[in-house]
Amino acid sequence: MTELLKCYQGSVNQWECDENDHMNVRFFLEKAVQTLHLGLVDLGVVTLADSSRIESAVLSQHLRFLAEARSACPVHGSVGIIEVESNYLKVLVELAHGSSQKKLSTVVFELNMGSMTNRLTTISQPENAGGRGIPEKSSDYGHLNYYEALKAGFRTIGRGVVQTHEAGRNNGEMAWHQYMGRTSDSVPNLWSAAYSPETGKDRQIGRAVIEARTEFYNRLSLGDHFEVLAGMGQLADKVQQSVVRIFDIRANKPISTSTVASLLMDLSARKAIPLPPEQRRQMQPLLLQKPAVA
Repeated sequence: MTELLKCYQGSVNQWECDENDHMNVRFFLEKAVQTLHLGLVDLGVVTLADSSRIESAVLSQHLRFLAEARSACPVHGSVGIIEVESNYLKVLVELAHGSSQKKLSTVVFELNMGSMTNRLTTISQPENAGGRGIPEKSSDYGHLNYYEALKAGFRTIGRGVVQTHEAGRNNGEMAWHQYMGRTSDSVPNLWSAAYSPETGKDRQIGRAVIEARTEFYNRLSLGDHFEVLAGMGQLADKVQQSVVRIFDIRANKPISTSTVASLLMDLSARKAIPLPPEQRRQMQPLLLQKPAVA
């Protein structure tokens, strides 16, 4: 594999960490998007003046979380081109610990960049990037409209309005990491729909995302009203998969579909634990119906 282009350096702030005392998924993605911007400009795919269109060009993203990033951790980001064909671009973004070089996360972005004239050197997609438990394909639920999603078992777990601080550089479109942020903010409402009040009292147990694939159809902009729907796709002993969909309420159009793999974590030992039988029983009503093939 050709060496990746190193282009981002930063660190984890305390305010970027969640209740599990590690960097929240939205900030993994925020640093990955900064790396993507820097890399595509440095590689000559786009000019700096034209780089604001990068986020609007994203068709899908596939995140793998490989290690925890805790407060004050130095973070370096690197980029490599996996595939290029006509308007299509497949890009790897890798975040690593700035001192140990331990891999923290990978994101594979698929983009429609329009005409590209530069000849780009490609790399092989590494084993720690792209699909593992989640296939690299369109979601089985992505074709459902709002009402079909409700019939399939999706329930509302979030509603809101895109705020000024969430708007990005491209004509007021919501900044890329904020889609993951709004998903992360909404998911506790999914768990609370299943767990008894006593379940959440044990703060030695947390839930951590290990993989997430999102495909995008439209964008949200400043002032847009949106609704977040979700349900459970799989309930295995070790890894559970949820499906999260965001809709533009006013325009009645889908924005995105995410498949998210997560697990329970012992916060003292910092290791995964199996899903207890009682929690599995409580989560059964959240399972989605398999949709008919579109």
